[in-house]
Amino acid sequence: MAMAVFLWIVLMAPSSAVADAERAAEEALQAGRTGEALSHFETAIRAADDTAPKARLRDRYLKTGWAEPQEVSATERLILGRHVASERWRLTDRAADQFENKGKLHAALILRRALIEMAGGDKTDAGKKEKGRIAGIVRKLTTPSKDDKAFIDKLVRAKKRGKDLLEAGKKLLAEGRFGTVLRLCQQLQYGTYDRATVDGAKELRKRTEDIAVRSLTPEEKELARAVLSDERFLRLEVVRSRHFLYLGPKKFVDAIPPRERMMLDLAYIFQSDLAAQPLTHDGRRIVVYYQETFDFGGGLAGGKLIRIGNRAIRLPIAGMLHYHELGHCIFGKGWLHHGFTEGLADFAAGFTLDALGQTGAAQRFVITARDQFVRYFLGRAVRYFDIQPYRPSAGFLFSFLPPGEAPFDWAPYRRAFHNMREAQFGSWPAREHQLMRFFGAVMATEYGPAAYDTLREWGWPIDAADAARVPDEAARLLAEAKQADRAFERGLFPYAERLADGILAERKAGWLASRALWTRMRARLAQGKDPGNAKQRLGILDGFQVLGPFHARRQTAYVVFPCEVKIDQTGEKRVRFGNESAGWKDAKVEDSGYVNLRGQGYGYPENACAFALTYVFRDRAQPARIWMGSDDGHTLYVNGRLAEKRATSRRFRFDDDFADVELRAGWNRILTKIHNSRGKWGFLMRLTARDGKPLDGLRISAGDHEKDLPPDAEPKVRAHPIVADEFKGVKASRWLVTVGKWAARNGRVRATGTQKLGLWMRFVVDPDKPKDGPANIMWLRSEKLARCDSFEATIDVAAAGKDGLPKKFGWTVDGENENDGQSGHTFVFDQNDKKLRCHWYRYDKLLYLQPGQKIKPAKMYRFIMRRIISSTGSKWTITCNDVPIFERVDAPRLPAFGFGLMTWGAGPEFESFKFARLAE
Repeated sequence: MAMAVFLWIVLMAPSSAVADAERAAEEALQAGRTGEALSHFETAIRAADDTAPKARLRDRYLKTGWAEPQEVSATERLILGRHVASERWRLTDRAADQFENKGKLHAALILRRALIEMAGGDKTDAGKKEKGRIAGIVRKLTTPSKDDKAFIDKLVRAKKRGKDLLEAGKKLLAEGRFGTVLRLCQQLQYGTYDRATVDGAKELRKRTEDIAVRSLTPEEKELARAVLSDERFLRLEVVRSRHFLYLGPKKFVDAIPPRERMMLDLAYIFQSDLAAQPLTHDGRRIVVYYQETFDFGGGLAGGKLIRIGNRAIRLPIAGMLHYHELGHCIFGKGWLHHGFTEGLADFAAGFTLDALGQTGAAQRFVITARDQFVRYFLGRAVRYFDIQPYRPSAGFLFSFLPPGEAPFDWAPYRRAFHNMREAQFGSWPAREHQLMRFFGAVMATEYGPAAYDTLREWGWPIDAADAARVPDEAARLLAEAKQADRAFERGLFPYAERLADGILAERKAGWLASRALWTRMRARLAQGKDPGNAKQRLGILDGFQVLGPFHARRQTAYVVFPCEVKIDQTGEKRVRFGNESAGWKDAKVEDSGYVNLRGQGYGYPENACAFALTYVFRDRAQPARIWMGSDDGHTLYVNGRLAEKRATSRRFRFDDDFADVELRAGWNRILTKIHNSRGKWGFLMRLTARDGKPLDGLRISAGDHEKDLPPDAEPKVRAHPIVADEFKGVKASRWLVTVGKWAARNGRVRATGTQKLGLWMRFVVDPDKPKDGPANIMWLRSEKLARCDSFEATIDVAAAGKDGLPKKFGWTVDGENENDGQSGHTFVFDQNDKKLRCHWYRYDKLLYLQPGQKIKPAKMYRFIMRRIISSTGSKWTITCNDVPIFERVDAPRLPAFGFGLMTWGAGPEFESFKFARLAE
């Protein structure tokens, strides 16, 4: 009996910290100090390790009732003023842009001058920027049009004397024809006129510019005044709680009930305890800004600010929106990688529902998120770094919860996140795949080694050795690796070498050993020492031919350049793209293996791309792994197959990414395209076995080995028809309509729906990027599609108007037969400068782009798509009236097999559709 009592005390009694905090809370209540009691209850909630005592303390907290929180401090008032000033700036800047785009240049000018005052003058960085934009507006005000130029040219021919032309200019100025006058002044200043005429032209030009800037109409003056005196800023008020300041329209914030504010305080307590992130420990509270001036149906958050758009301002506040945005503040953006930014916030929201006793809603939310993770991540061909935000990535995080109904046991997550937070401020890695690897190790610590097997099945960058390796790395070795890197960057080469030697002495293999070995190699090179065989041990590829640069503003990651389809290094043959051409040449490779593309003798590097080509020889076929660090992103092909595309902007980091590939016996071609937005530009590539160990006998060559590769010719195939539809009607047995309406008339089918009801960018929520979903989608009904790895689709599309290109339309291959227009490979066609443009999406990520192909005008356009899957890859070709849009571009097929047509509004008209399976 005594032993049983002892066990009950040890296992069931609250910890001393919880008991002490509860006791202090009750004493404060008896003394009438409600606010102090609430503080003690908060301490007790944080001290409790398990879900049940936390729930009991939560209820006690709410039962205690409202206590008036502390007044707004001077520091908090300053912060609130900055938030309001920032919103005023945003609103003024946006209005100035809108006025400028609409030709209301004087109104834009007034607002830009006001922005200079807000910035503290034109000497500040922001003020200098606005001053430059004002100069741009003045140029627009005074730029002569084509008509102005023609008028002045005619006037100059008619009146030869400079004196007469100056008099004509003064009359034109009186009429307010500023552009015309300035064109005349240009002619007089740079023509063959006497000094008096030139000086008069200069004076007339200055007077014209001054008058043009001051010529403000009452309408534009009122437009600017309405922006600068927006009455919505006059309605702002602040109400308080223990951890929040609610800033917004007085009528709304005054109506927030005290219990709602207490619930949100509790949400903060539970979330900050879960993530070990007490944001308000410095005494400054989180601001929730209800912005009437922000036209958005959701919220944005980060740091200590939550912004709620005007279409989401409603009571009650203690709900999913606020819990989600609070999650952004608590978790930030650096925990895992960018794909989890919204997933962590959704995870925090689901957790909060359960923590605050809303178990039914929590149960439904967790189930929905898990289902979406299974359907949209596990059910699709998606790499771990492309996991979808919001519910799918939240569903991944929820997947470790044991089966059962809410309330759930969150204690293991709490321990895991506390461990992550502890490591994050010391040795936590910055690389995405390493963050996922460390997170997997942390979760396996809580849920057992089986978690590793599950994560590997899900495609996470986890290997079997991580169970033993990661805890040591996180505890000490990773911090030393970061210290070694910092020492090298600061020029402390001997110290960097010693640190790297220490890591290598304890770690014989694995990613951390590779990183240390690379640092050691660079440190020895910097000291003039022999690096030994480090490069071979790392599998660094250091023999390349390079080609470039090619420019395509913000599009180099997506535009298909000729060498991405076919390699030809023979003779002096050059690769041409648009007005640019370049030839292959030997790359200059640094001793460390890094290829600095700005050191290859290239010209302008901004918005550019360049290619690097190498060949590796293996005596047998085997799986391998390519490790890449690139500045900025890269596209990687192995033997013509697309292995990876990272369209991103970032600095170089060793082993930032990896791609698993299959090497064949003999020579293998590795081609990478390195994209650059601005600044530094380069890459380092390693080739190893899948476990990171070196490939024995690896041969690398920058020579031309195309003749040693298997021929990349298309196999001979013939068509086996599945569908031949002349569109006498839209047969329900043949077509499944999931969005909009379709009707047939005169042997053509036309979409008639006009509302954009189709899903587009399903997991993207951005107030600055409105979605443009299709209005009509229909899917081909045929079980035979499942057997169509290789196929040919022919679609006849009528011109828009008289010999115009077709209206915007698209189709999806490997789709899911629902209302999502981006459920597979999606091709969207529209016009760009009277040329046919095509955006090719892989799910909701842009994969390739045809920026504009000139097509001869016709009354009917025949589109033909062929996909041929063979030993050389999955090659896609699309033509329009026999003109190539894409030609033998590689992209693997996806798990689904639906084929769908879609339009954006009524039209275009489709005259016929044929679909055939291609087989040898």
